[in-house]
Amino acid sequence: MYALASPTILARHLASLLAWLLLTAHLLPAAAQPCSAYAGTLEVAFGPHCLVQGEALLTGAPSSDAVIPAGFSSTYLLTRTNGLIIEQLGSMPAFLVGSVDVWRIHRLVFDPTTLDLGLVQLGQTSAYELQNLIIQGGGEACGSLSMTGAAAKTMECGEPCTAFAAGMAADSTAVCLVDGQATLFATVVGPGIVPAGFEQRFLLARTNGLIIEQISGMPSFTVSGVDSWRIHNLVYHPATLDPGTMALGTTTVIELQSLLLQGGGSICASLDISGAPMTTVQCNMECTAGTDSTITVCLNDPPFTMIDYLGGEPCPGGAWANPANPQVSGTFNPGSDAAGIYTYTVLDPDGQLHMATLTIYVYECPGIGDLHFLGKSPSDTNLEDLATALSCPADIQLHKAIHVWPNPVVGMAHLALPFSTEASVLAVELTDALGRRATAMTHVSGNELLLDASTLASGLWTVRVARGNSIYHGRFVR
Repeated sequence: MYALASPTILARHLASLLAWLLLTAHLLPAAAQPCSAYAGTLEVAFGPHCLVQGEALLTGAPSSDAVIPAGFSSTYLLTRTNGLIIEQLGSMPAFLVGSVDVWRIHRLVFDPTTLDLGLVQLGQTSAYELQNLIIQGGGEACGSLSMTGAAAKTMECGEPCTAFAAGMAADSTAVCLVDGQATLFATVVGPGIVPAGFEQRFLLARTNGLIIEQISGMPSFTVSGVDSWRIHNLVYHPATLDPGTMALGTTTVIELQSLLLQGGGSICASLDISGAPMTTVQCNMECTAGTDSTITVCLNDPPFTMIDYLGGEPCPGGAWANPANPQVSGTFNPGSDAAGIYTYTVLDPDGQLHMATLTIYVYECPGIGDLHFLGKSPSDTNLEDLATALSCPADIQLHKAIHVWPNPVVGMAHLALPFSTEASVLAVELTDALGRRATAMTHVSGNELLLDASTLASGLWTVRVARGNSIYHGRFVR
């Protein structure tokens, strides 16, 4: 028979077993224990960062969501982007570098008792090899490494780049196509900086994709078809950037910017990335005021609509004016309205004003009941011939015209009247080529009327002499 162990001996065995279990608990495989370490992310200004006296300081800003368990440590790595070779280790995300390259700053959260950073050989060990030692890379040690990190670029800057392309504003945001084409215009807005040796060019891009279509020394381009466009301002040095090498229709504004310092490239230049937006549209038929025209009518002709006698194809709905009145009716009455120049103004759909003039000459032509629109101007023929030979019947030509001499007149004008002035009451009226009336001193003697023209303005004048129901007229140049 076996003797039972005493309670004292049993207690000793249980105590030894518990001590062994506590001693070996930390030797369990890492995979059997959860790993809560998390390195978070970093933000670094990409730059480029200029080397000053051969050095540049790169700094990062770590996120606040990192998880560092009790007993763990946090450190930062600086790697070269090409191969992610670890170049420096540090307790802060700040590193001083001395060469041109692209760098990345990473964060590592680790347990110093399971991961020995003394194994890292600077300039040889890569971030990939370090990751292989921790759980996230298939290793056994609990830790976390931000593999992406944050990139920064260093470069030799030399003199600071002061080039600055000012913004652009479109002359018109919607441009009508004429025969399938339109010319786009933009204006430089605000001051820009074109340093010595630099040049300025303008780029035309299609808004959809910002594909560069044309390059010009002036901010104006002729395009075809309905589309959306932008005109951009570019300031560059021809020694470092040749716009002529760009593949028009393929290269984009974004790709061009990536070559410049402002877009992370190495070229000192400046590009107005926003540009001046505008569209080309298919508009309705062009609306204008027509073209200038001249007509001659008789005093006893009926009223007529002036727009009907403008040249071209004027749009209706405009306004009429003459020198004496900023707003007149579109109907002209030869018997009561002043002869002269009438201006027609119309507003097109784009808000542009168009103007044309109708010059109206009115002559006394008794017995003529129909309109006589001769389509003549003062440059076509002598005005006296226009008033007598073309407008009036033969009997009026012979008896109603007044001969004026000398012509042109400097001081006193002599008018030969076809009647005796004895016992006659005469009314004398003077009008210029615009239909404006004037007065002058007159003196009647026998069959002659003397008129002092010295106070009249230079130009063509018509003199009318009324005697009872008869009207006589003559013309002279002052």
